[in-house]
Amino acid sequence: MNKIKTLFLFIPFIGMCCWAMYYAYIVKNVPEVVLPITGYDPRNLLSGHYIEFHIDWSKANCYQNNWNGVCPKNDFSGINRFYIPENSAVELEHIINNSRFNTEIAFAYKAGTRPIAKELLINGRPWSKI
Repeated sequence: MNKIKTLFLFIPFIGMCCWAMYYAYIVKNVPEVVLPITGYDPRNLLSGHYIEFHIDWSKANCYQNNWNGVCPKNDFSGINRFYIPENSAVELEHIINNSRFNTEIAFAYKAGTRPIAKELLINGRPWSKI
């Protein structure tokens, strides 16, 4: 009986590990798309620290990833948060709201799949390396 209880305790852990491995595989093997953003950091204490952004489709390159000039706006609807460490929130808020900086997000995206935000880019470089 104890073996069965132990097994049931490990099932959620195994499920979470499989889920994390699936997303790691998707992020590494699905083509990357870079889209310009505008946004702000609302600092919602219930949701943690994140940047809430809007994709700037007027500046987007709609010829990447075989889009043939037609951006898949519907596939990216509802994708509007990028989580960041708490100690970087204030600095990134100022950078994103400053028009001198070109801010973009790299997504793992393939037609028919939900886009996954991979990296925040500031002037073409990852934010963590600025």
